[in-house]
Amino acid sequence: MDVQVLSLDRISESGESLITLVQDQALSTLDLLVRESLQNSLDASKDRSPKTRVDVDFITGNFKSRDLSSELNYLENRLNARYPAIEYDFLAIRDSGTFGLTGTNLVSDDKSRLQSLVYHIGKKQSMEGSGGFWGMGKTTFYRVGIGLVVFYSRTFEEGEYCSKLAVAYVDGDMSNPLIVEDNSRGIAFFGQYDNEGADNTIRSPTVPITDVDRIERFLRTFGIESYDDDKTGTTIVIPYVNFKKLLNETKPSQKIAEGRNPTWCLSIESYLSISIQRWYAPRLANPEYDGSWLKASINGKPIGRDKMHPMFHLISDLYNISSDNSYTSEFLQDFDVKTAPIRCKSIRGSIAGYVGAALVSPSALGLTNEYYRNAYSMVGEYNATLSSPIITFCRKPGMLVRYVTSNSSWVPRLKNSDDNKLLICVFKLASDRKIKDNDQSLEEYIRARERADHNNWENENTYGIVERISKNTSEELSKMFNVTVKNDCRTRSTLSEIFSDFFLPKKITANTCCDTESAGLKKLMNSGKRKGSGSKSRFAIDSSYANGGSRKVYFSFSSGAGLEGIMVSVVASGERGSVDASEWESEFKTIFPISIKNLVLNEVIVKNGKTIEKNEMIDLSTTIDSLEDCVVCLMRSSMGSIYGVSFQGCKAGFTYKCSMDLSCQIESVSFEVKYETLRCKK
Repeated sequence: MDVQVLSLDRISESGESLITLVQDQALSTLDLLVRESLQNSLDASKDRSPKTRVDVDFITGNFKSRDLSSELNYLENRLNARYPAIEYDFLAIRDSGTFGLTGTNLVSDDKSRLQSLVYHIGKKQSMEGSGGFWGMGKTTFYRVGIGLVVFYSRTFEEGEYCSKLAVAYVDGDMSNPLIVEDNSRGIAFFGQYDNEGADNTIRSPTVPITDVDRIERFLRTFGIESYDDDKTGTTIVIPYVNFKKLLNETKPSQKIAEGRNPTWCLSIESYLSISIQRWYAPRLANPEYDGSWLKASINGKPIGRDKMHPMFHLISDLYNISSDNSYTSEFLQDFDVKTAPIRCKSIRGSIAGYVGAALVSPSALGLTNEYYRNAYSMVGEYNATLSSPIITFCRKPGMLVRYVTSNSSWVPRLKNSDDNKLLICVFKLASDRKIKDNDQSLEEYIRARERADHNNWENENTYGIVERISKNTSEELSKMFNVTVKNDCRTRSTLSEIFSDFFLPKKITANTCCDTESAGLKKLMNSGKRKGSGSKSRFAIDSSYANGGSRKVYFSFSSGAGLEGIMVSVVASGERGSVDASEWESEFKTIFPISIKNLVLNEVIVKNGKTIEKNEMIDLSTTIDSLEDCVVCLMRSSMGSIYGVSFQGCKAGFTYKCSMDLSCQIESVSFEVKYETLRCKK
């Protein structure tokens, strides 16, 4: 193959400096490789619409060194001298269902995937929703082996299929280089000379080989087949890989290990499988993902959903359910899962993302508290303290950025935690939301603040969105899982008396209990004006009447400054007290009988008194809906009854007029409407 050796020039990176561009001490080289290669493949998906798929196969094997060196004439003698054994190991990543390395051979081609991956370092992705931003992650390929990387691709461009093969070499040790030219950067590209008829030298530019027969002959060195039929994609081959050295990076320190390591650190194939699940659980074998899902394989054996480790299966399901409470799976039925939106005032509609979380026992995930098979070692956090929460977060590409267990604003302080329970939480960014003061999407805002190694989101002071998201996530988790004792004087006997009310004859029923003139509603309307810290909120039942088998209730509310919004809920009412949905379903083991069947925002009265007709119906099939700057969150019981609704991010001084239809499955059960104000987070 022809060779081009790059000359050292002003403000140019040497091969040695390129190798160290992304030095994330927190992640092993194998983890970095998995993250970067899968990100590249998924970014190149031919169709990003839901239910489509990208296939990626990680291939391990060995090759005959002389067969490879004979193709790289310039390095042949030095390779043979340094690597005299007959065979060495290689690692390959092969994708399909992708565009492949499209684009021209022009260095100035900004949209060329070929130029971006093979010939350019530091060229960021321009497509919104892509994984990379800085373009530095691709240097990981050169760290896995000796700096030699083979790029093979098949594309469909201008109505025909085209095969391309190029080899790049980056010298990582200039004290003992394979490239011995003077004034060299320690970087070389192999292929064919761009201008074959000219008097070329080792400084002349090369381009990929396109001759199919020659490419297939080269690939046979590694036992890899070329793409056929209508398949397109990219295969990256890294020869001279020291698997033992790579695996040693993945193991806990000897101080922790004491001679015993996690089983997935014992073979390259096992570790690749865990690493793929660790970082891409939201997208792996998950057709529910909103875009191309990932089918990953190890030497042709797919990691199906039924093959995923329970820990990562749970993380995948938490990702799915975080923003879609209608999501169900048999796997989740064994866990107590909680979800919530995460608010941020700098975002239009106030929703910055969603969390799905569960408090689980290690045994439920097939794990123990021993370091070599506990949840923390599964995510590479060997030094974590037992019972510490595990929080992870991601944006649109579905790669989990990192796992945090302590010393982070993401992590809540849980009371009375013990070694028998573990909190696992996934934060999913609301990528399509916009920043309030400009038209930038939240996805692109966060993407620009993701570190080059994709291992964290950096905060900035103008909006401070990352800090607000992390703190509000922590606060929400604290509310979810910190058990508090209510100031409630009801005893078991009084609760029994209240429950007995619902099965005794009633003086009023669901058809009469909510009349506007009833004493209960008069009391509610009169108490619907509250003051506090100079802020006022108001709530009132405007009217109510029977409507067939349900009851139509018209109500209005307004939110004062310093208040997040208002929450309206329905409780079953007996002569000796009331019972909410949770208490009902816990006691009777049946669904709460009262449910909201229809919810409409009829009018908005702005500060100057002008009335704006809306007549906008809230979508009850989802948990979260939005109306301008007002976010509507439905409250569902564990058995599925919609028993309440909160209106958040409401404009201070505006009055919202709404109506809802309430249905009761048990005619003898009375009910009442209650409300409470929601205060802003500081």
